[in-house]
Amino acid sequence: SSFEFWYDTIPRETAVARHDLYTRRELLSGLPGQTVGVAASLLKVRGPAYLFSGTCSSGAIAVGHAYREIRWGEVDVAIATGHDNALVAPLYAMYRDASLLTREETDPQRAVRPYVDHSTNAFGEGALSLVLEERRHAEARGAPILAHVTGYGYGNNGYHPTTVDVAGVRPSEIIQQVLGRAGVGVEDVAFVVGHGNGVHLSDVSEENYMRRVFGARSASVPLISTKPIYGHTLGASSMINIAAAALMVRHGYVIPTINVDERRVKRAAHHQPNRGVERPCPAGVAVSYGMGGHNTVLLVEPPAARAGG
Repeated sequence: SSFEFWYDTIPRETAVARHDLYTRRELLSGLPGQTVGVAASLLKVRGPAYLFSGTCSSGAIAVGHAYREIRWGEVDVAIATGHDNALVAPLYAMYRDASLLTREETDPQRAVRPYVDHSTNAFGEGALSLVLEERRHAEARGAPILAHVTGYGYGNNGYHPTTVDVAGVRPSEIIQQVLGRAGVGVEDVAFVVGHGNGVHLSDVSEENYMRRVFGARSASVPLISTKPIYGHTLGASSMINIAAAALMVRHGYVIPTINVDERRVKRAAHHQPNRGVERPCPAGVAVSYGMGGHNTVLLVEPPAARAGG
């Protein structure tokens, strides 16, 4: 198991004389901050090391915090990781009892169908890390730059601990704030990578924040979900959205939302159904929802979009 791996690895890698410090399981498994503590000890990190718990938005919160610390001059480089243990019995049972698991029982490739018939969640499991770095620092070491993070916003719905505000008011406010602070117009946004988990109220909320932010143009701005491909990886899902957005603005290519039945969706083109398309991407937005009312928004632009920073 993952615990035995860490239990065996830490004494060997850190060469600590008092190995008895690691003989009690509670020291590793009982404290939430120990995950990042283990990573810091293995990587010899001596700067800031944090753990953020924002349910499905956790990865994006980590990226946003790293972005701000770099802008404030606190650090030159940061590693942000999103991960969760999705495939465990208690969590699975909780989602099942709340009717938040997919109804698809025959074809796993079609288990997640967001924005279509609200198939609800199918779990995936994994982790993703992104390196955030001050531009000059990255260029000095010859690092390939995927995208430029130009904005971050977080806010809570203050509405309900387990469901979303269907009107999409708070997400729309955060998107508008992020765009305004970055000096990016809505006409420059080529796509939005949405939360897209297939839960009915969540899907409706996303359609509504798109209308609030983009107005009449919302029908032509793709609202994309990566979850039909990767499943819902919970804390890693928001990190996947950011990585997808970064790659899209870098390559000028908008990925599709798969499993969209174009005959059943009034605004199917709005979700870039089933086929990707090459198009200029001056800016892209990644949105994540998290149970508990969490909302995160990351704005990314192509790597050559702005000098410095």
